[in-house]
This record gives sequence, C-alpha cells and structure tokens, in this order.
Amino acid sequence: MTKESESWIISYTEEGETEPDIKFVDQLLKKVYRNNSKLQKIYSIICRRASHKLQCPTSCLKLLTLMWNLIRRGPYCCNSSEDKSNFREAANLIRSYYKKTSPDGLLVEVCKLFAHKQELTDQLKGIFEGNFHFTSVDKIESVTPMLL
Repeated sequence: MTKESESWIISYTEEGETEPDIKFVDQLLKKVYRNNSKLQKIYSIICRRASHKLQCPTSCLKLLTLMWNLIRRGPYCCNSSEDKSNFREAANLIRSYYKKTSPDGLLVEVCKLFAHKQELTDQLKGIFEGNFHFTSVDKIESVTPMLL
C-alpha cells in the first residue's frame, strides 16, 4: 500500500507548472473508502513529502490541494480530528516555512484557510454529516455566528 500510495502522491506533487492529475487523488480515495485505516498512512506520506519539498512552492501548493481534495471528497474519517494529525503537521510545516519569507503569500493564506476549516469541523462535528449538510435544521441557528 505504502509504495503505491507514495508513488501517486509523488506524481501528483511533481515540481513544475503542469497541472496535477486528479486520477491520483481518485486512487487514494478509493483506498480510503475501502479501508479507512489507510488514511493515517496517506497523511504520513504527505507529511514526509511536505518536509522534503518545502523549498518548492509549486509542490507545496499541490500537496495542499491534495489534502483539500482528500478532506472534501473523502469519507467522514478524512475530516475527523484524530486522523488529521499528520495533515495538520504538514500544513503547519508549510505555513511556518513560508510565513518567514512571505507572511501574506498564497501558501500561508491557504494554510490559514485549512486551519479555519479544521477548527469549524472540530467544533461542529455533531452537526455536520460528512462534509456536506446539516443533520438537524434546529442546530443551524447556533452555527450561523461561527460561519460569519
């Protein structure tokens, strides 16, 4: 599993201006949907890749889009706080590295967006079902101030 997933992640995050191939995200998502325990290994590979590619902003941005796609399109476990430790570590690594050189740059802002989404997800885990909708209309009023 690790070699195959690692090769997909490396291919997705190659240096250069080419658009990453979404088929690699699809392959990773298939694995996670079949077996949720694979997610932690995938996040671990992403974290390692982030530490090796910090000097390459294009690869870091591709890593962030990969993580975003996993959270957005993956099963609910992709959004649970227990499984996101390596995701958070990778995003924080990228953010702290680029905050030194470009505090208001794109990578820093994307990492801030991820952190905000993670905070909301953690605070509202009893309200959201998966990544898409509310489980109870009664709870919408309590959520609205947090979303504004």
